[in-house]
Amino acid sequence: MPELNTKDPVFFVGAPKAGSTSIHMALAQTGLFNYPALKNSHYLINQDFSLEEYSKYFSSNDKRIFEIDQNLSIHRQPFINIGRFFDAPIIVYVTRDPEARFISAYKWLKKMGLVNSVGEAVDKYWNWMVEHGKYRRNITSNMLPYLKAEEKLLVVRFEELVADDGATFSELQRKLGIAADSVTSLEFHNESVKARFPAGVKYLRLLLNRTKHLLPHDLIASIRDSAAFKRLLFRSERINISDAERKSYEEFSSLFEVEQSY
Repeated sequence: MPELNTKDPVFFVGAPKAGSTSIHMALAQTGLFNYPALKNSHYLINQDFSLEEYSKYFSSNDKRIFEIDQNLSIHRQPFINIGRFFDAPIIVYVTRDPEARFISAYKWLKKMGLVNSVGEAVDKYWNWMVEHGKYRRNITSNMLPYLKAEEKLLVVRFEELVADDGATFSELQRKLGIAADSVTSLEFHNESVKARFPAGVKYLRLLLNRTKHLLPHDLIASIRDSAAFKRLLFRSERINISDAERKSYEEFSSLFEVEQSY
């Protein structure tokens, strides 16, 4: 297998519940990129990062790579590694309205059977619920200090990517070197629906997290993306959020007040 292509890679580092699944599916369908079957490998976070180990996540090393890892933005190490090992990378930071992202992150935790209340979600998953929503802090502290002159940082909003006019998503594709035949918007996927067996979903997720780096990545991806598997685990009924749960965002909203001024 040829060595991993380190030229002009694209790294999406959007916050959880800001469209990373939808973007991954859209870019994968272009056929232009080499990408990991296992979304969110987290390997770029490693201080002992090596291209040899990283290449094991990819299957077609002659192509330009992209990776989407929604957990990178709250760390500095990924951007140090990107600057050291890749040539002229493009980093795309996808943000979302803070309240919408906060509520969607909570709904996902409920979907996976991990929490029963917003308070529990914040206590147990502070990074997921709060730190990832501090966009300005993440950009100024974790990204900008480690970017080189030839590196590009694009900040886009999820709401604009899925807008009906398709202008933002089409422009993003052009900036990534993708020839868009027509103006199209990003299709939204992965909405939170109720689990048939919440406890079973919870423990299956824990099992997959512990084995995903041991089993073949294509196998994990096929299980995760299987429509039949999803129908077995989840209903079509969406998770509803009570007025009290939604209002609880106000308790944390002050943490995000300055995050819209980046």
